[in-house]
Amino acid sequence: MNDLKTAVEEFQYRQLGVYRADPSRLVRDASIAKRTAKDHVGRWFFELFQNSDDAQSPEVHVRVTTDSIYVADQGQGVLPSAVKAISGTDLSDKTLGTIGRKGVGFKAVYEITQNPTVLSVNGEGLEFSATRAAEWLIARGLESDPRPEKVPFQWLPFWVPRATAEANDPVLAELKDYSTVIKLPIQPTASLEEIVATLAWPSYCLLPFNHVKKLEVQSDSLSFELEVTKDADIWTLRDSREQGEKKWRIAQRLERCPEVILKGLDSDDRADIENAELKFLVAAPMDHDDIVRPTKEYLPLHVFYPTEDHGPIRVLLHAEFLEAISKPGVMR
Repeated sequence: MNDLKTAVEEFQYRQLGVYRADPSRLVRDASIAKRTAKDHVGRWFFELFQNSDDAQSPEVHVRVTTDSIYVADQGQGVLPSAVKAISGTDLSDKTLGTIGRKGVGFKAVYEITQNPTVLSVNGEGLEFSATRAAEWLIARGLESDPRPEKVPFQWLPFWVPRATAEANDPVLAELKDYSTVIKLPIQPTASLEEIVATLAWPSYCLLPFNHVKKLEVQSDSLSFELEVTKDADIWTLRDSREQGEKKWRIAQRLERCPEVILKGLDSDDRADIENAELKFLVAAPMDHDDIVRPTKEYLPLHVFYPTEDHGPIRVLLHAEFLEAISKPGVMR
């Protein structure tokens, strides 16, 4: 069964038609992907973590070597329909739910890599490569500047057998029991020290996610485990970098999109989101006497990832959101 391979080949065929019809799209698409990565600076790991959560993985394992980062989970794997989301913005397969509808998330990894590989279930995988993309375009009669910044390699996935990738990389071989593994070779312009710092999450960052309950990070300079246990409205966080456990009181609420917003959407977008529920979460730490206390600092507001804005009170505030293409002047 090579469902992912079929999806990759179909997407390649589609892109070939686009580029033959309008060769100027080659440079334009390369620029779009580059700009998207710049617009998501610092978010690459949150985007991948959110993908693991969407895949309903209970844990995420991160391995950092001197030249690559590996992010592995035990989720549902990469669906063939997700090839479009990974390979192009505005093509996400998430028709219901929260972050990621427009497919920009995965492109955040191009902040730190130019050759990501995604291995999934059924022995399948895909990779993005400027060299392979340039050769592929030239072989099909399309002129291509071989420089990575001129090749839309982010839009041209190539199928790879998982066994071959694991045979050529001992770390991938060690991670063979995970359903999905993403390998990110670090590009020369990226700082390994800054990348590792991005992974140093506070334990409360686990609270907003629906499925992932454990994060494990292993590197030469930083190794730790975070784990959350959810019991009704009291959740317990364990952080291997600290002594003991911390309890948090949780309040959650689900809301549907207000009718006043739905009225401004076209029929397709309205159908996509009118039955979706958005989660709002408020969390506050508890002391040893199980009394709720404010956090020591004003924490960033979380909209699946910490924003640059801090909350007005000393608790953790989290909200999901839906995005839809709307009529001019209508909130998105």
